[in-house]
Amino acid sequence: MSSTAPAARQQAPPSDAMLIGAITIALLADLPPASLAAALGGVLVPAGIAAGVVAEVAGLVATPVNMRLAGGPASIYTAASEPSRRAAYILAASRRVEAGGTIDAERTFMRQHLQAARARAGAALDVDAAVTANGTLLGWRSRRDAHVDPICARLDGTNFDVTRPPGGYPGQLHGGTCRCSAVAPFGANSRREPAGAGLRGGAGRLG
Repeated sequence: MSSTAPAARQQAPPSDAMLIGAITIALLADLPPASLAAALGGVLVPAGIAAGVVAEVAGLVATPVNMRLAGGPASIYTAASEPSRRAAYILAASRRVEAGGTIDAERTFMRQHLQAARARAGAALDVDAAVTANGTLLGWRSRRDAHVDPICARLDGTNFDVTRPPGGYPGQLHGGTCRCSAVAPFGANSRREPAGAGLRGGAGRLG
């Protein structure tokens, strides 16, 4: 009978959710650029990203995240989600560069990321204006044309609670290309969408 001890089980690699959570914590610390790069390295290097790649991506994402929790409920909810969105971008960018992508290409993706963040903030302001006029229960209205995304077509004519939006607010879905708007709540026979319902499927089209 062998006296050799069983081999230790290999530790499972961290999930994307764990990595994004750790990166989000680093972003929330509001560190100076050099310290942020070191914090990101502590998360990403053990996950298989080269230190040089982390340094390049850290330099690219130096633009501060909007964490100003002020304004109406939609603006506050949207700002609170931005750090985790930036963290998800950092993870995706690091993996793309690690796989052979260029930092020049990532600059284009970063501009798109920032543009989408600005679109979300603008849409949140529109929703807050609707809240001022109608309260926190609002209706979701799409453009109702041939270009409407299946998600927005399903949300059209439904009501939603501004404090628990169905995956985002009108005007925020599809990377900021959503054309939907928040309106006064529809009648008593309208459906009410659960929080998160808008996140499933339908990417790449307009609302």
